[in-house]
Amino acid sequence: MADFKAVTVQDVHTDNLEASWTALTQAVNDSEFIALDLELSGLGLRKKLNSFSIEDRYKHLTSVVQSRAVIAVGVACFRRLNPAQDDVGQRWIAQTFDVSTLCSEEYTVEPGSVKFLVDHGFDFNRQYAKGLPYRRGRDKEDEAPKSVRSLISEIFSCGRPIIMHNALVDLAFLYGSFYADLPTSFDRFIADLTVIFSGGLYDTKCLAEYHLRLQASYLPYIFRYSQRRNFKDSVAGRPHISLLFLSPILTANIDTIKCKLRSSFTNFNEAQDTGKRPKVCRLFATHGFCTEASACELSHDLDEILDAEDAATVSAKRRKRRSKLSGAAKAGEGASAEAGKELSDGELVTSSEDDGTDVSDSEPAPKKPCGASPRSNGEATSNVSTSAQAPLATTPPPASAAAPAAATAAPGTAAAAASASTSKPIRKWCTGSHRAGFDAFMTGFFFAWCLRQNSPYAGSVGGEQESLCAQIAQHCNKVSLGGKPQPLHLVKSHFAKTSVQHGLKWNKLMQRRHSAARLEN
Repeated sequence: MADFKAVTVQDVHTDNLEASWTALTQAVNDSEFIALDLELSGLGLRKKLNSFSIEDRYKHLTSVVQSRAVIAVGVACFRRLNPAQDDVGQRWIAQTFDVSTLCSEEYTVEPGSVKFLVDHGFDFNRQYAKGLPYRRGRDKEDEAPKSVRSLISEIFSCGRPIIMHNALVDLAFLYGSFYADLPTSFDRFIADLTVIFSGGLYDTKCLAEYHLRLQASYLPYIFRYSQRRNFKDSVAGRPHISLLFLSPILTANIDTIKCKLRSSFTNFNEAQDTGKRPKVCRLFATHGFCTEASACELSHDLDEILDAEDAATVSAKRRKRRSKLSGAAKAGEGASAEAGKELSDGELVTSSEDDGTDVSDSEPAPKKPCGASPRSNGEATSNVSTSAQAPLATTPPPASAAAPAAATAAPGTAAAAASASTSKPIRKWCTGSHRAGFDAFMTGFFFAWCLRQNSPYAGSVGGEQESLCAQIAQHCNKVSLGGKPQPLHLVKSHFAKTSVQHGLKWNKLMQRRHSAARLEN
């Protein structure tokens, strides 16, 4: 269904790993692509993560991976129903898992990271009580056959496209925590990744910034944006995607995360739109966070942010249409005057007899929204075009009928205070959930929607589909880099060799998969 109201997430931990293992590995191997997301105990100094030198960034990342821990792994597996059939409503099956993990070695926990996760509903009691244990670096001899390390190895070796958001940090943690010791050089790390991700790696932050040129690129924003656009396309009969969620195997370990579109959006009538919208926080709208947090009096609601952007886009189109009509009318008047001068009998053709459209009947140009300010040079928007950027702060709604009477009250009186408190209502609303499983689903949904937008619609059955990743191949193996004008392209250098640990482990994984394939046949 295009208008899904909730997402089911299967929790995986020590109590149910045995019962969940078959369904989890089957979902991985049956998928067309896999979306991954990690929750971490910290990231170290943000300044070093954005160092000018990529080698310096990698050096810092290596130390962070060795001192911090992965506390949850989100896995979302997507596959199409009837891939050869290119219907308007392309149907996908989504299976989402949230795997709790617990590092058995000492690691640093940053208070800011803990507070952020707790504020977004993360259960640390469950993580410490039931998290799947792991140790960093290379394989250990006493490693359990069914573990989070085995799961990551299964995902790496399955050959499916891997989808991540702002992937560089998660790539380093996946490699150093569940695969092998991180290589000492950045070039070898890249060489190893090109082998591991044989099916291709896609960063949805790159797609948002370089492909769609969205006004923001943080994950909740691009998910809500694509969810709203997908619903509009389904109503209009344009190509869209529909999701099916399989019945969970273990109903006792299911989290249902609500993400229903608001009725004000699904039942929207442009003709009845009053244009009364609250002011939104530009900092939050652009970057997904606000330095004032709960003290901010502006709206942090993604739906209101996107409503403001849509309204600004509509206003811009109306101004452009009005400008074109005005230009056409003036051109028509000039042409009529020139033609009249050329008539031999002196008869003039007046503009009132022309067939042109009367500009006075067109919609008046909307007022310019107040509170507009230049976009900051943050990471989320460093590569987004600002030439057609729509302002997000909208004009406050007009006062009610009681306002004139209240305005006559003497300053400092109770009536004046009541008028001031009611004329500027505070609107704050933080939407979304923050869990590894749901974040992985949001990443995968956005990618599936991008595929639908970029695939040619044939409207017939039997036509051979393009390769899943060939539709957006120009963004394959490109990873977003904050503060850089271009993404990092994962290409093996002719002068770099893969690491020894990777070579040994990769050969072992390939032999294991070939043996399993021979047994199945």
